Amino acid sequence: MGIVAHPAHAAGSDGGGHQVRHRHGRVQRYQRDELPPAGSRLSGREQLLGAAPWAAGSWQPDDDGLTELDTICPPGHG
Repeated sequence: MGIVAHPAHAAGSDGGGHQVRHRHGRVQRYQRDELPPAGSRLSGREQLLGAAPWAAGSWQPDDDGLTELDTICPPGHG
């Protein structure tokens, strides 16, 4: 499993935020305008690859409401 991103549903959310759930369980919330650029380090072990389609407003969740993004993990952490 890679990084899983899904719309944030936090209380008081304006609906413009997203959460990135790392494979080790940590959840980080981003507003739409502060999502890290493609290739940014999200943690010491993982790196977001490719375009972040929801940052451009074109991201749509899969049927289960989650979209997995590819990650790079150093040897021993995958």
